[in-house]
Amino acid sequence: MNAHASNRFAGRSALVIGASSGIGAAIARRLVEDGANVVIAARRLELLKAMEQEWGGTVHAVRCDVLREPDVEAAVAAAVAAFAFASASAF
Repeated sequence: MNAHASNRFAGRSALVIGASSGIGAAIARRLVEDGANVVIAARRLELLKAMEQEWGGTVHAVRCDVLREPDVEAAVAAAVAAFAFASASAF
């Protein structure tokens, strides 16, 4: 993890879809480094599970194909269940 990590997102939660590689993985990692609880979602669950193991207890992995509405609904439900999301925000 980043030596410059902060706690600026401590007590906050995020759902990152497309988190198994590239910019999605980078965003998820940074959120975790900054203290957020993060649900990481993507089609490649095996990669997500490895990230979940590496990053620790503030990460929850879930399979999600954004082309399948039931997968997206399940990812949101997993986020709510894992970290008690009170509301949803997109940015």
